[in-house]
Amino acid sequence: MNNGFLFNKNINTFRDVIRPKINGTVVLDALTRGETLDCFILFSSMTNKILERQ
Repeated sequence: MNNGFLFNKNINTFRDVIRPKINGTVVLDALTRGETLDCFILFSSMTNKILERQ
């Protein structure tokens, strides 16, 4: 696992970490495309890092 702060990653590690998040978002979008949604909200581990720094 390549956990750690975003700005401490090189571009290849960043791509490895972000790719499954993007792929998962695309799948969720496809699965809910026929639904009438008020909003489509995504959460990530970044939320934890933002709250951790406060």
